[in-house]
Amino acid sequence: MEYRVLWRSKKDQLPEECDDAWAANSLLGRFAVADGATGSAYAGSWANHLVQHFKQHAEAVEDWLDLLPDIQAAWMSRFEGRELPWYSEHKLQLGAFATFLGLIFRDHFSPTLQWEAIAVGDSCAFHTRGKELLAVFPMTDARQFNNSPNLLGSRSSVSEIRSHRLRKAQGELRDDDRLWLMTDALAQWCLVEHSASRDPWESLESLREAEFAEDDFAAWIDELRDNQLIHDDDVTLMAIWR
Repeated sequence: MEYRVLWRSKKDQLPEECDDAWAANSLLGRFAVADGATGSAYAGSWANHLVQHFKQHAEAVEDWLDLLPDIQAAWMSRFEGRELPWYSEHKLQLGAFATFLGLIFRDHFSPTLQWEAIAVGDSCAFHTRGKELLAVFPMTDARQFNNSPNLLGSRSSVSEIRSHRLRKAQGELRDDDRLWLMTDALAQWCLVEHSASRDPWESLESLREAEFAEDDFAAWIDELRDNQLIHDDDVTLMAIWR
């Protein structure tokens, strides 16, 4: 498997202030993106913790969720013995939150690549073949996005996530297909463009192939923001192909 990741923090924010996170293990066929919820405690740290754990330990996407109590305990242990401002301590007790999207390929050395994914919230996966959109998950309409997406929290219970928040999908990746994993702002833009019979995948493919993709991506996102075509939010794009 091959992949490329491009990202851009909010306007006028430093890169280290970005609350998006991503992780990939191409040899094991594990990929994840997460979007830390602004306003919750250490949201970027929690998002990064989730994707790194998925990268290292996920063998089946839904079984990974059973490890959530251990994931939460490991993250909370980072704060043991640390003196925090009272307001940070209070927010930490309320919990950190993030949207999450994790994808695994089964038998990823075989000619037919089967993928399966889970999502909590509005980070999305798009499966394309040329100009054709084969699948999008978990959001399917730009109007579904709002300011209160489902979130995976540092104090969420497994049963709560499974019962009310978890979405699942699966598919088959061919040699010329693409999987695009992205956080909400870019995902909403893609759905708007697709519903208007425009071709957002051409723009994404150009960025995937670009020699100076990071600079091109930053300029492109800034232009979308300046023209008020995309929300001013952290943006992450992960392209996956064979």
